[in-house]
Amino acid sequence: MKNADAKMVSSVFYENAILQTISKDETVKTDELKNFVSTISNLKKNDLDEKIKYSSIQIDGNLASVFTPYEFYFRGKFSHCGANSFQLVKQNNVWKIQYLIDTRRKENCKK
Repeated sequence: MKNADAKMVSSVFYENAILQTISKDETVKTDELKNFVSTISNLKKNDLDEKIKYSSIQIDGNLASVFTPYEFYFRGKFSHCGANSFQLVKQNNVWKIQYLIDTRRKENCKK
């Protein structure tokens, strides 16, 4: 994302990947991968910076579960924080994201 490289971002997801966010009102909102990639393609390098901390990675065969708290910056300014939960699948010796759900908040963030 930091490089605004839509092709690279797209390459780490399966084409039918599910992207979701748990909103402040506790509803789950789904975004389409093509919309996510399109948004990135319309930005400039360094507009987006997601600082991820890998806190938990669990692997069993061709399935991995990854939990990553993060801080997100837009054009150098703090935007929000939260956590990502990724489900990855390994096929043909390549890991790709099949499912991503995250939280987003502006309070209780470590900066």
